[in-house]
Amino acid sequence: DGGLSWEQNPGVGLDSGFQSDFAWYFGKVRINPFNAQDIWILGVNTYRSQDGGQTWALGVDGPHVDHHDLAFLSATQFLLGTDGGLYRSNDNGQNWERAENIPATQFYRVAYNPHNPENYYGGAQDNGTVAGNAAQANAWQWLYGGDGFQAVFHPNDPNIYYYESQNGYIYGTLDGGFNFDFATEGLVAADRRHWDMQYLISHHDPEVHYTGTYRLYSGFGHLPSWFPITEDLTDGLVFAPRFHTISALDESPLDPYQVYVGTTDGNVWLVNINTQETTNLNTGLPDRYVSSVKASPTNPDRVFVSQTGYRDNDFT
Repeated sequence: DGGLSWEQNPGVGLDSGFQSDFAWYFGKVRINPFNAQDIWILGVNTYRSQDGGQTWALGVDGPHVDHHDLAFLSATQFLLGTDGGLYRSNDNGQNWERAENIPATQFYRVAYNPHNPENYYGGAQDNGTVAGNAAQANAWQWLYGGDGFQAVFHPNDPNIYYYESQNGYIYGTLDGGFNFDFATEGLVAADRRHWDMQYLISHHDPEVHYTGTYRLYSGFGHLPSWFPITEDLTDGLVFAPRFHTISALDESPLDPYQVYVGTTDGNVWLVNINTQETTNLNTGLPDRYVSSVKASPTNPDRVFVSQTGYRDNDFT
């Protein structure tokens, strides 16, 4: 009746957690235009009702998780858009096949491995840490799971390297990848962390590591033990935890005591590792998300900062 009256759907068989607490990221209900009783709700996984919403079951089995859109070519032919690409079903959703073959992905971070220079390494959005080159553009090797972020390689020992996934989960190997262990000892679990938590090995001493939550941490050792070396470098917990974190980090390749930090809420800092003194560098910068800080390789007094107004609806 055009929304004048409503009744609650019984939701029998529907897993209330299928959107994994971020329904805003999906937010799609799709009704088959050839069959009004055929209803789909998209999420990390997709649920389907074929009786007008009275009962539900998992609607998709096989495609990559995180389902964003569904199109109907006929009553039984569908296209599904996911974080892993486009899928097609020609048999009413019983089977799905990849409907495209595009050698592309979205990289959060890229890395260089001095012991394997013919390959490129990258942390891919929702597709783990991968490696490859142009000769194998359609078949890069999958190395580690989750959302892939920073891969870090020991400059001298090819058996020591680290992969990172979302929210700062760092995993290290000391035996060339046969075994991985958490490399997060000492990081306070309750600290506000960036989805893309920054992580690097010192240019000057490969036993020294840096990362940042809302404060800068230093770590020591091949599976580092971490300790904080600054107080809060953000504006504090103003709105929600994920919005006030360290988003950029770099160490000067010329001065081992200079580390630069940028935050999601527009702060840029120079941290003296020797004295643990912090110097705010905000003067002259807009109050915008800091997407990168890079220390100059030729001048110890020069640093480059990039910022984005994307989250502020500022597209200048």
